[in-house]
Amino acid sequence: MAARLFGLTTRTLQHWAKRGMVDKRKGSRATPANKLSEDEQRKIINVLESPEFAKLNPNQIVQRLADQGVLSHTLNLQSAIFCRIKTVRFPLSGLC
Repeated sequence: MAARLFGLTTRTLQHWAKRGMVDKRKGSRATPANKLSEDEQRKIINVLESPEFAKLNPNQIVQRLADQGVLSHTLNLQSAIFCRIKTVRFPLSGLC
């Protein structure tokens, strides 16, 4: 039987047959407390697109921004910057 082959119970297959195999999960409704505002995201993108940072790798960018005091209020921006770099430099990758 197909259920055994895939490690599923008969009940699971019956449930899927009755209700369909559409994923009806809604995901999280909560907004992360550290989510960047549109303005903050725009500022990061403007910095990343500037000639000073255009040819640097993510680690170099974060280090330089930290040295300049831009990241002094929180180092959580580091992951946001990495994400924005991926979005700006590889827009079709779907990495973030």
